[in-house]
Amino acid sequence: MSRRLIVGLVIVAAFILLKGAVRATSVETNNNGLILDVVFLAVDFAILTLAFEIVLRRGGTHKQALLIGTGVGVGLTVLFGCLAVGIIHPRAPHLNLTLGRQPDYLTVSLRYLLGFFRDLALWMLAFVYPILAADAERRRAEASELRRQSEIAQLRASLEPHFLLNTFNTIAGLVTKDPDEARRLLACLGELFDDISEHEDEWQTLDREVHWLKRYAEILEARHRGVLSFEWNIDEATRSFKLPRLLLQPLLENAVKHGALRRDGDGRVTVRSTRVHRTGEDFVVCSIDDNGPGLPPDEVRPGAKGLDIVRRRLKLHLPNSRLTVDSSAQGVHVLVEIPELRT
Repeated sequence: MSRRLIVGLVIVAAFILLKGAVRATSVETNNNGLILDVVFLAVDFAILTLAFEIVLRRGGTHKQALLIGTGVGVGLTVLFGCLAVGIIHPRAPHLNLTLGRQPDYLTVSLRYLLGFFRDLALWMLAFVYPILAADAERRRAEASELRRQSEIAQLRASLEPHFLLNTFNTIAGLVTKDPDEARRLLACLGELFDDISEHEDEWQTLDREVHWLKRYAEILEARHRGVLSFEWNIDEATRSFKLPRLLLQPLLENAVKHGALRRDGDGRVTVRSTRVHRTGEDFVVCSIDDNGPGLPPDEVRPGAKGLDIVRRRLKLHLPNSRLTVDSSAQGVHVLVEIPELRT
């Protein structure tokens, strides 16, 4: 039994018990009246539910189903009021279907209509409102997912061409100076994009991310041979952690372009990862350090879009993550803290 149905039945049962308690404390106790109320409630609910389901199954909207169900219920209620006055009451007056009044078509029909609208309100509260609320939540979740996918697509569209342009600039600088090296780096670039195209999943392990970054760093070292070097210190316990694909690439590119290459001949970038346990959860902490001149006071390095890209991706994928940037005259230290992905 669905949760919505259980909630609806509880509301209806509470209404019947409350009405029974009110009748029990009244001066004129009429058990027959309570039984009729319950019967009418059940009939009204059956009519409304049946009309509602038929309209929905034929492709109608919730609003159309509600209007048609209400219209059918009103029509049947007026018809029953007329039958109660003209046919049933003369033959079975003990049923009190005229509600203690003289047989009058208009008055009795209006009283039955008031009872129907009371039952309609209870039916909507007990059964329709939970359906509409769940449907609204589903649409909200779908819209949120579409926005998330659109944002990810925009981020990747800005990330991959940015990387490609810089890599081709690197290779272009080697075409005349060292054709063999340029061909080798083109082959390396092909391997990098093969790796991207082979995996549609937005997530990958840190081990695969580092493997990709090392090939990317190889291209950069070839372009800046003798003035740029990389150091890798990856904790084995972190290699199985999952993170969004190419999350660290913009940070590495920023550390090279805006940090290490601004040194005079001894630019260095260090990539580290460690595993920490805090507040009952495991985290992987990745840091990328450069020995450049640091950030200008209260400014972002010109053209450095990597931090913004990473922040937005972390916000989309991992709200519990953290990105911090520390700058000094000895360089920039960027730290990304990512919780273990639960599957």
